[in-house]
Amino acid sequence: MRGHVATARYLISQGANTVAPNGEGWTPLHYAARYGQDELVKHLLSLGVPVDVTCNPAVGAPLIVAALFGQASTVEVLLQHHADPNGASTDYTPLLSSIHAGSLECTKILIKAGADLNLKYPLDMAIHEGLNDIINCLLEAGADPNVRNAEYEKASQAFMDGLLLDPNNIEIKKAYWEAVDCLRRLHLAETGE
Repeated sequence: MRGHVATARYLISQGANTVAPNGEGWTPLHYAARYGQDELVKHLLSLGVPVDVTCNPAVGAPLIVAALFGQASTVEVLLQHHADPNGASTDYTPLLSSIHAGSLECTKILIKAGADLNLKYPLDMAIHEGLNDIINCLLEAGADPNVRNAEYEKASQAFMDGLLLDPNNIEIKKAYWEAVDCLRRLHLAETGE
């Protein structure tokens, strides 16, 4: 779909299925969103393709894909067509995707559209990625820096309990240190130390 809008339009005019997913659950709208093909996104939506089409819960809606690849103009187009700014995949929301991409522009667009600032802990991801501009943006918009602390503390204790039962389990050790690192980063963000 990269730059092949005319080809895509021709195939659609010849009866190509506009919502058929590939093996991974990506539809033509997902690909158009991925590559920032705003003209094609608008065309597909004008044909009745659902803006939040989701064929694979792990992939989620096209808005997640557009945000994940930092396609700010496409994020705006999808939101103008009433995409759900909080529509989640198994692991991501559009806001988390924009943070993962390091896109302050997409983050701001999604916040303005009403993205939940605490759904699936976007502040934690921004802290983990060291994205200070996005951290400040989230905090200024009202993200709660304390929403996850209690959960991390419980998780850390659960990992420690697991290590006591199986001290040689490398996966538990790794997960424990990741939780500790997240707590440390959150503390640094809150205190500025």
